[in-house]
Amino acid sequence: METESSKIKIIKWVSLAVAILVIIGLGSYLYLSEKTNYFEPSKTNQNSETNNEQANTNQTNEKESNQNATNTSTSQTSCQPTYSNDEIELLKTFATYTNKAYNLTFKYPSEWTKVYQEDKYILLKGEKGSVSLQITIADRAVLNTEEFKKVSSKNVTVACTPTTETCYQGYGLSEGSNKNVVEIKKNNIPFVIEIFYPNIGASLSSDYVELFDLILKTIEIK
Repeated sequence: METESSKIKIIKWVSLAVAILVIIGLGSYLYLSEKTNYFEPSKTNQNSETNNEQANTNQTNEKESNQNATNTSTSQTSCQPTYSNDEIELLKTFATYTNKAYNLTFKYPSEWTKVYQEDKYILLKGEKGSVSLQITIADRAVLNTEEFKKVSSKNVTVACTPTTETCYQGYGLSEGSNKNVVEIKKNNIPFVIEIFYPNIGASLSSDYVELFDLILKTIEIK
């Protein structure tokens, strides 16, 4: 009987020990599971954070793009010439010249005539040939300036390009003539714009210079 009672006691203690181990194991599992969930963000939170970061990046890129567009627009607008009321009225009577080969356009007095025209050179004359305007698409080195000497210069902007307008006075065979010259380089292409006019006193000569300056304002090279 004692032996049977001892076996029963042993079975009870073993069962109790197993139950305790099971309880301890289950408790440890639940504890570790909650701890992991606490320290590791859920996939939903991770996706939300990623979406927020992407949205912020898109907003930043959009702002930079809009700023660049504004800067470009401001730059293009700021280089546009301004005209007085008298100039606006005078330009209404002008004709327009277009050179499609070099995307060049400008306005000139409609009574002037085209004496010579090709892709790289145009010659216009007015006032019975006493005034001539020529535009040459070539480097300055190929043009003849031997019979003219420089007398003055000023800063101008032509086709949104800052440059210098130089006045020359003729001598020798060119005595009695003046010319103003502007050189610009647009799209890596050199343009030389010149006006020849008679040297007939400062007042009258300045009228030709003002006309030349107005023509320069209208030049566009795209």
